[in-house]
Amino acid sequence: MLKAAAEPVQARALQEVAGLKSQELGPVLRCLRYEGRLLALAGDSLMSGTHRYVAAKRWTGSDLAASDGDDALSWLAGEYLKGYGPARAGDFAWWAGVTKKRAAAALEGHHTVDVGDGLLLPARDQEAFGRVKKVRGTVDLLPKWDAYTMGHAADGRTRFVHPDVQRPVYTPIGTGLAGDGNPVVLVDGEVAGLWSYTIKDGPSVEPFDSFGPSVRRKVEGALERVVAFLSS
Repeated sequence: MLKAAAEPVQARALQEVAGLKSQELGPVLRCLRYEGRLLALAGDSLMSGTHRYVAAKRWTGSDLAASDGDDALSWLAGEYLKGYGPARAGDFAWWAGVTKKRAAAALEGHHTVDVGDGLLLPARDQEAFGRVKKVRGTVDLLPKWDAYTMGHAADGRTRFVHPDVQRPVYTPIGTGLAGDGNPVVLVDGEVAGLWSYTIKDGPSVEPFDSFGPSVRRKVEGALERVVAFLSS
């Protein structure tokens, strides 16, 4: 199977080479990825969610080396704070899929400061963080599963999603799991509505409150750019 993945291929090609049934393929692919011998790559385009697979040795020159789990989690905690801080240990636990105890231990290995309510920030970023001012007049369209909306636990999202609208913003993936973040319209960094685009129906927007003329023009302009990009 790894020889067949010398170049990025879809799962179906590996299934045929290995002579596996469809229900048998998933566990094999997961094991090979867990062992660091197989890598999963994004699809050929933004309109495709189909993964491709390639042998790690062909892509990076060697299989991915195993490391101590606690050391790896500590490294990941530092990278998480770089991208998502200020954040709580509970946010990192949710994002990394580990217990709060393990998350807290991983964060203890880093020099952090608490900026209030348990929100941790790398100490080296404290001065720069103190100079940050609230954004004004900005409009952004975020896709489904964007890192911005998926970086914090459900009870840590109120900083950018009002509790009253969390239900439409996040599609539950199980009991008590407010999981998949939907495509959203950000106005000054806060979720102000949903948007969607299909080839059949084109773009649409569902604001939670009425947009003012300036915001509406910016949203329409952003949608036009998204459609132009996806159509190119």
